[in-house]
Amino acid sequence: STLLASSAASDVYKRQKFAVLSHNHPSGLALPSNDDIKTTEKVYRALRLIDVVLIDHIIVADDDYVSLKDSGFMDEMY
Repeated sequence: STLLASSAASDVYKRQKFAVLSHNHPSGLALPSNDDIKTTEKVYRALRLIDVVLIDHIIVADDDYVSLKDSGFMDEMY
């Protein structure tokens, strides 16, 4: 029975589709702008229409980065 449950979970995982957004901020500040957050929400909703889950949006600047998921900006989307 444990094997069947594990196999079923594995099959579900194989069918899942995920996406991660990423872009850079040439200004050197990795903090997300209001436009970054709005765009993330729009992309999240659009991807859900085709059964793809946006799992993160990462902003890179110089030697720094911000994960919108880890920073809590995506909490309301889930």
